Amino acid sequence: MQASLSNADSFKEQGQPCSFSFLVTFHFAGEALAKVTIAPHDKPAMVLSHPHPKTLKIREWFNAYLQKKPFPFPLPLQLSHLSLFSQRVLTSLQTVPFGETISYKELASKAKSPSASRAVGGVCNANPYPLIIPCHRVIQSNGKIGGFAYGYEMKEQLLAHESFHSDGIDS
Repeated sequence: MQASLSNADSFKEQGQPCSFSFLVTFHFAGEALAKVTIAPHDKPAMVLSHPHPKTLKIREWFNAYLQKKPFPFPLPLQLSHLSLFSQRVLTSLQTVPFGETISYKELASKAKSPSASRAVGGVCNANPYPLIIPCHRVIQSNGKIGGFAYGYEMKEQLLAHESFHSDGIDS
């Protein structure tokens, strides 16, 4: 099963303007999320609007993110198929609060692999749960945004939504 939500639709429901538009698709395997994908909103996608319990929980979580509110509950994620290093990186990344950033080097240290900054970047690039495990909050040590699997513009927009201001984009 999959469910897609647009931030523009969520903002419209709340009667608020939206400065950028993206579509998040949540892919389920049983009761847990298997994968999350992000795309510019102008790309076509199937949108599930029926009141399935999984869809309602995802919508509640997503709306909390968009409204900059605390998340009402953790979402069930499957990390067991990932390497132990990837699990440590992504688990450490979940501790980075909304509106804050961490450098690749700092995240490598948190994941108990202080010399693995580049490998941390690879894990972030392959993160199966963007937004939920906030890989967009990982930046370069010099304050530049760095890479993002969904593009620099999307990363910059997500960080701006969370009120972070970078020193520039490094491509």
